[in-house]
Amino acid sequence: ALGSVTDRHAAEYNMRHKNRGMALIFNHEHFEVPTLKSRAGTNVDCENLTRVLKQLDFEVTVYKDCRYKDILRTIEYSASQNHSDSDCILVAILSHGEMGYIYAKDTQYKLDNIWSFFTANHCPSLAGKPKLFFIQACQGDRLDGGVTMQRSQTETDGDSSMSYKIPVHADFLIAYSTVPGFYSWRNTTRGSWFMQSLCAELAANGKRLDILTLLTFVCQRVAVDFESCTPDTPEMHQQKQIPCITTMLTRILRFSDKQ
Repeated sequence: ALGSVTDRHAAEYNMRHKNRGMALIFNHEHFEVPTLKSRAGTNVDCENLTRVLKQLDFEVTVYKDCRYKDILRTIEYSASQNHSDSDCILVAILSHGEMGYIYAKDTQYKLDNIWSFFTANHCPSLAGKPKLFFIQACQGDRLDGGVTMQRSQTETDGDSSMSYKIPVHADFLIAYSTVPGFYSWRNTTRGSWFMQSLCAELAANGKRLDILTLLTFVCQRVAVDFESCTPDTPEMHQQKQIPCITTMLTRILRFSDKQ
């Protein structure tokens, strides 16, 4: 169906398909790994994210406390579906993590084991469409003490053919709650700093701003509005955090209203 292929030089992704697309949320609260504590506050994150994604017309499914093989099975099944009528796909993972790894209920895994299922060669009906990943997890145990701020082209002309090649890794966006090697903060009643900020920004500006502008403001919210409060543990007290966005998007992405 070449009709649905985004025009080679289109500035924006085509967000006018029949469906917005699937949103899969993997919400991890309890773990079988002995060293991992339960993640109080994650259900608040999950509920907030579910609500805002539904407002943006996603078909949201939540998977709770999955083992790794179940995550893989779910992802593989989702990637095997026909996404021709969908704008995009979104995967959110709320869990523990460390440098380069995320935890399922029973073991750790690398994120690329998940997103590789959606590359253009493996999932052709999502080729040329946004594939969005939002990861709320620590990426290590380093802390960011912060600093105090004082105020104060090679295109051949005339090539109008419909088909063109794109890299198989194009059109991904991966938004991590924190920088590689660093801790990611979560409030046990209000949820994680990153998810609170992401949900607030999506709710306020999700249909108005393009995703990279929106994520810039998510970074601003996390960076400026939050600071850890653990007076009983001085080394953890008054720490800061900044999300980390990796983009392979090739066009502007805006969740414009579905007609």
